[in-house]
Amino acid sequence: MCGLAGCAEEEKPIDVPGPVQDGVRALLTAVDPDVRPEFAGETCNTDRLADPPDDHRWRMTAKVAGTPEDLRDAGVKLGWQPERAEDGTLLLANHHQFGEPVEVAVRDDGTVVMVVEKDCAGFKEIELGMPGVGEPEPTTGQGERLEAMVDDVNDLLHDVRRELRIRPKEDVYVEEMGPGGYVGCAAGERSGAKWVNQKLDYAEATRDDDLPATADRFVAVAKDHDWRVDENEPDTDAKGNKWVSLAISSKDGRASMTVSLSFWGPANATDGVRFHVTGAKTSCVPVDPS
Repeated sequence: MCGLAGCAEEEKPIDVPGPVQDGVRALLTAVDPDVRPEFAGETCNTDRLADPPDDHRWRMTAKVAGTPEDLRDAGVKLGWQPERAEDGTLLLANHHQFGEPVEVAVRDDGTVVMVVEKDCAGFKEIELGMPGVGEPEPTTGQGERLEAMVDDVNDLLHDVRRELRIRPKEDVYVEEMGPGGYVGCAAGERSGAKWVNQKLDYAEATRDDDLPATADRFVAVAKDHDWRVDENEPDTDAKGNKWVSLAISSKDGRASMTVSLSFWGPANATDGVRFHVTGAKTSCVPVDPS
């Protein structure tokens, strides 16, 4: 049927790629050698006007004679990253092996479900049995390494706030950096997790009333912590608004941060320097081998 939005195109059956089937099967048979997973796939973009070349939905269902903990242990050994959905369901995520993330959900009764969707006109993960987005659940050594990196970021920010005299801006909504969160990632031949800042520092630097002096003081604190300066770029737009963009990273490259300094008011205003952490993250840490 054709209309103003174009011609609808029915979903067409496709095969789940062999490497994906083999990888998922290896995970399941590590716990239950007799398991018989059922794979199916289809195209999933029904709008001819926006039909990408690689739209797909890959699906799998299986019943495993084992517990979620059994599958978690097997997944970790094979390089899958454990995650936990909001409803408590165990997810095992593979970010490194198939060219795009593949997750399986493991239920307490041994049911295992996979739904992978790319460029779909309508998403059906929840409808098809997936519990929603999960957050990585670091293994012991992995978690210790991530926590050490986050501590480096927090220690640096603590001294930056003190040295630049960071405070809330009167009569302006500001926020402090929150705890952030973990996201899945590829770490070479294994999947892993990294910490990403989700709530950014946005306040007033009161030690100096000019951007270059504030930038110099920030850089000095970073260097005291053995962080290197990757970018320190002042700029001015056509209206005369000034800002400084800063990017720094830890000496070992395990953590990085970007900061923007500007004025709260119009160009050349003397109402304080706006301090904004625009991004902070760690490198990807692979899941422990066992």
